Amino acid sequence: MQIRKHRLTLRVLTAGLMVVTLLLVQGCETESDDIPTGPAVTVDALIVMGWEYLNDGEFNDALFMFQEAANADASNLEAYLGLGYAYARSQEPISAQRNLSNVISLGQVMLESNDLDEALADTLFAESYAGQASVALSTQDFESAVDYAQQAQAYWASFGDPKHRWLPDFTSERVMLLEAQAWYGLGEYGETLMLLDGMEDGLFIPDLIASNHLEELENDTLIVTLLQETELTGVAQLDLEHTNLVYPMSVMTGDIGCSIVDYDVAGDNVQFMGNPIPTLGDEYVVSYYYTDDYGQFLIQIQEKLNE
Repeated sequence: MQIRKHRLTLRVLTAGLMVVTLLLVQGCETESDDIPTGPAVTVDALIVMGWEYLNDGEFNDALFMFQEAANADASNLEAYLGLGYAYARSQEPISAQRNLSNVISLGQVMLESNDLDEALADTLFAESYAGQASVALSTQDFESAVDYAQQAQAYWASFGDPKHRWLPDFTSERVMLLEAQAWYGLGEYGETLMLLDGMEDGLFIPDLIASNHLEELENDTLIVTLLQETELTGVAQLDLEHTNLVYPMSVMTGDIGCSIVDYDVAGDNVQFMGNPIPTLGDEYVVSYYYTDDYGQFLIQIQEKLNE
């Protein structure tokens, strides 16, 4: 394989330079024609070879190439990005997260000193956060996985065709799937539902409703339940007609939308912040999704996550 020849060339060059240096220190004369020559192995070439090894599943060789690149240029963000992904594929999450974090922290310093192009920085940060999301999910750190996935999507949002430059199958849609899986791991099935529906261009929820795995109740008028801290916080509660709540879509008073603060997953209440502060007897209109069979609903969600 051509890649292995490059790696061999690198080692031969290193050995050759050591021999030449030793001869010069000892005072021996040599002609320039006797010095071993060969094609230069650049940092960029090491990085390209590292990703080729990684995509071929040769993780140790990939790590070697990326580490050589980092040794040659300690400020090369591409080298740390490669190390992060290579360690992730090698099942070394701590080392993976450390190197991916280096891309972001060092990149921010380089941005401030105008040593990094902003467009390249956005790309590198998107790829780094995407890698961190994948690693966090693999270690069941679901909260971090959600945060990293959202960060990756934010940096990718301005790209015309958002995808990882080195990994063809690592697209923004895959990062959205990572976030959906993380929400599912946290037991936030409504957030999972909405994300999957967005990925399906708004077709997933109608399919679930058509198959009777999800129900939608729109514009249900309910009298508010005041909480102990309502007068201080403005947060009150609506007790729903149905249990097995999946996701509250909106709480309205007249034409004014209220901020949903919390809701009881698989339960029957929604907490919201009203302005003006809710008082006894106030009525609010709520719309929400619920299910008559949470088990079957979750099976449908799991099948979509595993596609």
